[in-house]
Amino acid sequence: MSKLGRNDPCHCGSGKKYKKCHEPLEEAREREERNLRTLSQWVDFHSRTLLDAGRALAAGRPEIAAAGARFFADAAPADPLADEAFAQHALFDLPIEAGAPLITATQVQNADDDDQKRYAVLRQVLSATHPSLYEVVDCRRGRQVRLADRLTGAEHVIADAALADQLDPMEVVVGRVVRLKEGNVLLAGYSKVRFRGRKAALAAVREAMAAAGLPDGEPEARVAWLRREAGTLYRHARATAAPVAGEVATA
Repeated sequence: MSKLGRNDPCHCGSGKKYKKCHEPLEEAREREERNLRTLSQWVDFHSRTLLDAGRALAAGRPEIAAAGARFFADAAPADPLADEAFAQHALFDLPIEAGAPLITATQVQNADDDDQKRYAVLRQVLSATHPSLYEVVDCRRGRQVRLADRLTGAEHVIADAALADQLDPMEVVVGRVVRLKEGNVLLAGYSKVRFRGRKAALAAVREAMAAAGLPDGEPEARVAWLRREAGTLYRHARATAAPVAGEVATA
């Protein structure tokens, strides 16, 4: 997609010239993008861009309203998509766009051809994530962390110096791991589970899984349940959630 001219109508449909509408915002975004240094920063930046575009695509859809009622146990806020965890669930998990998650149909306006290729890859990767409870089983300060998915059994090494300085062994976080060929990333928007409450949160979600007939040793079935029943996971995790330094609190 070619760049708009400054005097062209803005792509948002406002009727204003591009220079009087979205150009300043997009120039600021380009400056921010030039300062990305790590894989985690790159994924967080571009997934946030896709998530913002996806919120606009999801707004007002009855399927999203129904999902919000389930996620928040019939106590959905006025704007459920403002909740980071629900927005990720609504866009990454639910098969409501021709049987695929909405994120796969989300487009970023005025991106060049190279960026569109990157977004195509990222859309598919995000649509393959699932929320879970991850325990820090190893942490090397300034280098990497190893997370164990305590609900599916998978483990992920994440080479992220900043993350390694924020987490401690035996802590549990609720969130999503993004898997790319370049490495793994703990997606922005994760939150810590209060240390004294982590065992109770794990036990409660495992009990819900058992009640759904999901025995140990079936990771694919457990991933499908977590994508479908993300509200159950987050309700138990948030009952004991503690804010993460430098993160937006999700509890």
